[in-house]
Amino acid sequence: MVTVLLSLCNLKRNGVRFPLIVGSLDRRRFGLVDCASWIAPPDTGVTGLLATEEAIYVCVQGHESGRVVVLAPDLSLRAVITDDRFHDLHSIKRLGDEICVVSTGNSRLFTFSPDDLVVRELWAFEHADGRLHINDVGLHDGRVHVLSHVHPRYDGQGRSGAVWDLESREVLIGGLKHPHSLVEVGGTLHCLSSAAGQLVSRDWASGAITKLKLGGYLRGLAATDGGFVVGQSSTRFYSRKRGPKVNPVDLDAVVGNPKFMSFLGEVGGRRLGRRHNLTHLGLEIYDVVTAAIDYDALVEKNSAQLRAQSLYQRIAELERLLDLQDADPQPVVDEEWDADPEDGPDGDGPDASGPPTPG
Repeated sequence: MVTVLLSLCNLKRNGVRFPLIVGSLDRRRFGLVDCASWIAPPDTGVTGLLATEEAIYVCVQGHESGRVVVLAPDLSLRAVITDDRFHDLHSIKRLGDEICVVSTGNSRLFTFSPDDLVVRELWAFEHADGRLHINDVGLHDGRVHVLSHVHPRYDGQGRSGAVWDLESREVLIGGLKHPHSLVEVGGTLHCLSSAAGQLVSRDWASGAITKLKLGGYLRGLAATDGGFVVGQSSTRFYSRKRGPKVNPVDLDAVVGNPKFMSFLGEVGGRRLGRRHNLTHLGLEIYDVVTAAIDYDALVEKNSAQLRAQSLYQRIAELERLLDLQDADPQPVVDEEWDADPEDGPDGDGPDASGPPTPG
């Protein structure tokens, strides 16, 4: 049974205590997780997730600093990691023996060991103002690469997002629109060009770039035995720069152009398969991971709470929809800097039928 864990960001006040969704893909059942023991306003949700055999690491979304919460496999609280240098945390990934945290607000990367949880700075960009909007990180053949909404050589002037080598700044995948979610599987690097609704992949051996159009605003990507699961939304609802404005994206081919919907889509082979409608649980999915969670035990333990949580969350999302009803549609732009609508010159390979299925 494949169990997935999803994070929700930009939650309204009543919904902040329910920032995680746990689900069984096989049973097509999903429920909210009560996280009141470690999250509360003014926190606004959860961004990055990392699931290992020993623990689950969670980036708490705050207006300024944020923190990393360490959970046991049953989602009980183990530890909280804070550091004055954290600013607007987004993703958290395993880099060899260390765990790396992406501090988007000041363009820094921090690492810590799972054994001592002592935070160390790995890298800092010369402009600590978040203009790159670095939001994910990976490791291949001993070299670190990052994903950002702006490549550093554009000097904060916009252009396009990219995956690039941290040391050489070589563009590995370019021409991305509002990108998120790096995943490497079987010699291929995958990411989401969120505003373009595409799963974009680079074969490490040949350098070939392929694209698979999925539709919607994409955020959150995880590999499964048969392919991937990906978070899809009909709308991106919130920008720290522009506030609660509606950012409509093309989801017509997926669900018939709803105004407010969210899905977890399953991708197998070179096509989008079945979709799980999660609109009633949350509208802005940020991250998705597969996890060694005993779904049956968790649901049995929290069955009464889960029913109450669903009600709380629906109230919270209704509040959001009321806020958005009078909002003017806005184009999808970079959260920190306006992005040039034209693609950058590097790495934008020809459209292909899509990435290979992970083996």
